[in-house]
Amino acid sequence: MAVTPSRARLGISLQFFTNGALMGTLLPHYPQIKDTFELSNAVFGLLVVAFPVGSLLTAAFAGRAIRRFGALTTATVLTVTLAVLLAVAVSSPWLWLLFVGLLLAGCADPVLDAAQNVHGLRVERALGRSVINSMHAIWSLGAVTGGLVGAWTAGLGLRVGPVMVGAGLVWSALAVLAWWLGRLPEAEECPAATEHHARPTRAGALLLVAPVAVLAVAGTLVEEVGNSWATLYARDVTGAAPGVAGLAYVTAYAAQFVGRITGDRLTDRFGRGEVAVAGGVLIALGGLVVMVAPTVLVVLAGFVLLGLGCATLVPAAFAAAHELPGLAYGTGVALVGWIMRGGFVLTSPLLGAIADRWGLRAGMVLPLLAGVVAVFVAARLRRPRQAAASGASRAGAPATPDTSA
Repeated sequence: MAVTPSRARLGISLQFFTNGALMGTLLPHYPQIKDTFELSNAVFGLLVVAFPVGSLLTAAFAGRAIRRFGALTTATVLTVTLAVLLAVAVSSPWLWLLFVGLLLAGCADPVLDAAQNVHGLRVERALGRSVINSMHAIWSLGAVTGGLVGAWTAGLGLRVGPVMVGAGLVWSALAVLAWWLGRLPEAEECPAATEHHARPTRAGALLLVAPVAVLAVAGTLVEEVGNSWATLYARDVTGAAPGVAGLAYVTAYAAQFVGRITGDRLTDRFGRGEVAVAGGVLIALGGLVVMVAPTVLVVLAGFVLLGLGCATLVPAAFAAAHELPGLAYGTGVALVGWIMRGGFVLTSPLLGAIADRWGLRAGMVLPLLAGVVAVFVAARLRRPRQAAASGASRAGAPATPDTSA
């Protein structure tokens, strides 16, 4: 089969799918892990934060790995590595090894994520049209597929260790297939046009990106609630069976998939700021619905709203950071991405502490507040259509896409 951009798009889309599916398979089993080790909500929050802490440790080294080994190869090798680390971690009878395994898995994830995005942008450039948003939608589809597998196996009462061993083998095989399909000519791996910019002062750059970083953190906070707390909330608050409770995570990411598929069209029609404001409203409403939900069906409806609301916030934040004056090209996006990962680190421990003090329902005040903050920040970032178009033409480069899968 000839190496073509269309074939490469299929391959890198499959890579995005496997990345979403790996963690998606694990997350519905989090309540089982919590029960096995008899963890309090606060300790459970500290355990699951190991993954985002690991990502903070290695995110800055992604570029070096990509330049050394190539984007697609880096993504493929780290997908297999991530599968092995997760399987070993959750099969462990020791809590410390589980924590270390999640920490190391977190170390692999940001480099993997950056590599698949870099290769996705190579494919986009080869095709001559925007496709990166659809790739992120495929990531959401992978997360939903993995979540369905996880919810199904949790409902059957299967232990998480063997489940992740089997799933890791399947998703790793798909990643290798993605590598074979996703290759582009080697000459394109390091584009000739490399831009060099003077570094801005650190304090000034942080002040410039702070508002849009807050918008991004609002979106990723909601994602983390869906990742680590949706299944537990549905089970403990409404008494849902494990297989049904796992659907809370699935519905959130299914809704996010729909939001990402339709986000580009809505942005073109109404404007990025307007869509972000609407996303914040949906998040606030979803958080409120989940807080007061009397049944698991209402909880699922609330997570649908949360998933739809957070779908476009991170791309909107990256695009706004990209257009900020006074920063070197790409600096705003890089700083927003770093701050976003910090938001992941803080979300679960904070929610766990609130839940231990006032209950899980009270913990849902975090996404509610995130939605309110998103509305406020996005409203301030809105510009008239003509001004936005003028700014884009002055930038002379396409908006940088969402780099978080």
